[in-house]
Amino acid sequence: DSTFIAYFKPHRYGVQTLTNGDYMGEVTPPTGTYPFDSTLLIVAKAKDGYAFDKWSDGAEGISRNYTVKALDHDTVFKALFKKAFYWLKVENDGHGTTTPATNTQVEYQSNVKIYATPAVGYTFDHWQDGNTNDTVIYTVAYKDSTYKAYFRPLLYKISTTVDGGSAKGEVTQFAANQPFGSNVTITATPKTGYEFDHWNDDLSLTKSTIYYTVEAKPDTLFTAHFRPLKYKVTTCVSAGEGSVSLPTGSYDFNSEQTIKASPAPGYTFDSWDDGYGTDTRTYYVEARNDA
Repeated sequence: DSTFIAYFKPHRYGVQTLTNGDYMGEVTPPTGTYPFDSTLLIVAKAKDGYAFDKWSDGAEGISRNYTVKALDHDTVFKALFKKAFYWLKVENDGHGTTTPATNTQVEYQSNVKIYATPAVGYTFDHWQDGNTNDTVIYTVAYKDSTYKAYFRPLLYKISTTVDGGSAKGEVTQFAANQPFGSNVTITATPKTGYEFDHWNDDLSLTKSTIYYTVEAKPDTLFTAHFRPLKYKVTTCVSAGEGSVSLPTGSYDFNSEQTIKASPAPGYTFDSWDDGYGTDTRTYYVEARNDA
């Protein structure tokens, strides 16, 4: 007896896997011929900066199964890719504003204008990458990104002076301009014979030390006003011998007082107790209570 066994093998048919741009992505398996009735898992994979959109026949999903058919032409699977979108977060340190708004979706490789606007009393300093231009053009990378603006306070001049000159007292001096929003202490110190009265033209500011938060003004002036202390001046004569024009009392420090001794009938002026020999004299009130 003779036996003849025939063996068959499946015919191979062409399958093309294409993209709308190899720089955007790829499709597996590669274009080639595959056995009849075999099952292929066809997968689209996007490259950095791109995203799968759809298949050219309208199908969705990055993967699909295909059972090879006996066709007289190649079967084509074309994956369509597009540029991906990424989150761009623009923020600041709280002393100004930034544009665009935070958490914006932007397309890969697009150019986005980002700019920072300082609040009153501040100026732009830098972005987190060290760039010191307040306006930058950012080319979107293939990742979510954050751009943060940093501001710094402007410096303002604080001037201090004493009404009537330094003979009355002293006041804190500032050698350098001070940062906006900083707290400074200003103290007025009277000299002998004076006491502090008030600041500027505000009679309610009667404390010699004030605490000032620097404002956005080109030049802030604080003027300390001092007032003279009063000191007792005593004038007297022996009873019945004459009189003195300036009565005993308290007078402003350093004020000019004219004192005249007038003799009673039968008397003539001789001298003052300090030896001064003229009946009329000028006295500038001193810082003592025994004059």
